[in-house]
Formats: sequence, structure tokens, C-alpha cells
Amino acid sequence: MRLVSCVVAAAAIACGGNKPEPGVDTGAPSQQQQQQQQTVPTVVSVTCIIHKAPASLHVSANGEVPTGGWTGAALRRRTYVAAPADSVWEYDFFATPPAGMATQVITPISAEDMWADFPQSIIGIRVYGEGSGIKEIRLTNCTTQ
Repeated sequence: MRLVSCVVAAAAIACGGNKPEPGVDTGAPSQQQQQQQQTVPTVVSVTCIIHKAPASLHVSANGEVPTGGWTGAALRRRTYVAAPADSVWEYDFFATPPAGMATQVITPISAEDMWADFPQSIIGIRVYGEGSGIKEIRLTNCTTQ
């Protein structure tokens, strides 16, 4: 009889009869956890524009994600205690994947950063995606305005 009671109780929970109370940890990831930013898998290109007045560096990155629905693309400049020895400053390319269903097609994505008063010692920008998804550009290849 006890086994039958356990089976009936398990079936009731599985069918929504006894939903856990709010705030109870069910082991399933929360909606916030599901929508955390991830590193963009593929960096396709990096471009830059040097603005003379006011002095700033505009960095743009284009990448590809495995599905549609990614949002919030951003370039995050890495923080250093001292300037990089090779004078190439680095960014990480992030975006938020879709929380639900999405089109299953490789989709382009882009992000930008405007860096006011960038270090004059900088000679290049390196943008990191997932794994080997790295692209680099030298400031000598930037457009000047």
C-alpha cells in the first residue's frame, strides 16, 4: 500500500498537482541564469576608427552565433594593472542567447565600443570570441576621422 501511495504522490507532482512553493530550489536554472551573457562563438571581423577631436577610438566587431534571437551584444574591454607588453589591448565579445526556441541558422551579430582618451601607446586591438575565435587589427589599419 505504501508503494501505491508513493506512485500516486509522484504522479500528482509530475502532473502539476503539487507545484513547489515560490523560492524553493527545484534544481532547474532560473530565467535569469538562462539569459546570462555568453562569449560569441565566432568573431568574423574587427574594424576601428580613430577620431581626432575629441580623441577617441571606435572599435566594432562582427561575429556569428549559432541561432537567431541573441541580444545585448557587447564588447568588454579587458582591465589591466599595467599596459599590455605587446601594446595590443584586448576585448571580449559577449551576447545573450535566446531563452526559448530560436531559428536554427547561423546569424550575424555586431557590437561596438567608443574609447575616449585611449592610450597613445596602443598599436592594436584583439577581440576574443569562443575558443579560437580571435581577430586582431593594428591601428595603422584604422580609418582616421
